[in-house]
Amino acid sequence: SGNGLYEDLNTPEAALLARRQYEQSMTLLRNKSGLIPFRGLDTLRIASLALDDTAGSANNLFQQTLDDYAPVDLFRITNKTSATGLDSILGRLTSYNVVIVSIHNIKTDASANFGITGQTIAVVNALMQRTKVVLDVFGNPYCLARIIGGEFADAVGMSYENTETAQQVSAELLFGGVGARGRLPVTASRSFALNDGMD
Repeated sequence: SGNGLYEDLNTPEAALLARRQYEQSMTLLRNKSGLIPFRGLDTLRIASLALDDTAGSANNLFQQTLDDYAPVDLFRITNKTSATGLDSILGRLTSYNVVIVSIHNIKTDASANFGITGQTIAVVNALMQRTKVVLDVFGNPYCLARIIGGEFADAVGMSYENTETAQQVSAELLFGGVGARGRLPVTASRSFALNDGMD
């Protein structure tokens, strides 16, 4: 067509195909006590904490989709969040009985820890001591080995990419809008091995 290469490549059919691929690949690696999909929403107080998200001041599509399913209070921590701001957010999150921690903008460079910072590890571990944590990783599965202690989260999801479609499908998975079908394509660590995944 004469609309240009972008329009030729980004058709509704291509978007549907991409969505179906994400639906098949989303991987649930841990699910203690059958926490996922969430049930008894009237008894749950849920928060979403996006780490290292650079969506500007707006919440990302993952958080927006979570909030479409149930009342979810939305928080963000970036590399610009002050120590005081970090402590304040962690303090507020202790009043929730489930915190969904999503890790965004993971790097491809293993020598740089895939962009997983000490702050990210500290936040995940601090929350796991205080409440149920659902850890959702939007990036390279090898980074799972760098999230020290992450294997002890109540639920762990691998969403592979930080695209809007991946964010939307991942949020739907947490509430049962789509099923978990994926299997880990690599051995990421001792805790997360090739072909791990739950239906």
